[in-house]
Amino acid sequence: MAEGDLALPVPERGNDELAELARSFNGMTGRIREMLRSREQLLLDVSHELRSPMTRMRLALEFLDPSKTRDRLASDLAELEAMTSDILETARLDSAHPFCATCVPNTLRNAACIRCVTLW
Repeated sequence: MAEGDLALPVPERGNDELAELARSFNGMTGRIREMLRSREQLLLDVSHELRSPMTRMRLALEFLDPSKTRDRLASDLAELEAMTSDILETARLDSAHPFCATCVPNTLRNAACIRCVTLW
């Protein structure tokens, strides 16, 4: 548990105070695990949802006549795209699974591992 493995439960033996504490502790780690999973999923969802409007903006910029305003908008959009990619990559790296050796290398290419997606 100290190494971050929240899936490993504390043994719940008996009906005394220690068993009650173990049950409470296991419940707490389950809630923490779920909150972390929800946070990761939110980051992934937000990053993916931002990509569509940014792609439309990139396409619209291509049709604008060259100007300082267009250049500033393109620069701002590039910054947004970089931040979104960083958030997405960080969330994917944080959610790497121990059951698939290809998961982490695939996240670097922004590609999902089929096995991990299926099991996750």
